[in-house]
Amino acid sequence: MRGSWKRAEAFTCWFRTYSRLFDVMAREEQKWLLVSYDQIMNKQALPALARFAEADVDDGQLDPSVSRSDARAQYDFGVARRCRDLYRRLEQRSAADVTRWSGQTTQ
Repeated sequence: MRGSWKRAEAFTCWFRTYSRLFDVMAREEQKWLLVSYDQIMNKQALPALARFAEADVDDGQLDPSVSRSDARAQYDFGVARRCRDLYRRLEQRSAADVTRWSGQTTQ
């Protein structure tokens, strides 16, 4: 079908996009704040976001019910496994960024 993506193509696009993002972030470390959807929805990242943006953050429009992701979905083919590994790296980076930009210290 014209215009539709196969699952592997979508995973490949996602992987290339976020791999490139990691490359750019590595060169420009202090210019980035990486946060996850969950960190926004549970308001954990809001202090970091406010500090990074040097602005107040209005959380009045946050609605966790709009999430369409299914964390239970497991795909077991090459590019999907690479995406899962990269996603774990993104989670680690976003946790570190939120801590750093929130002014919190790790113990």
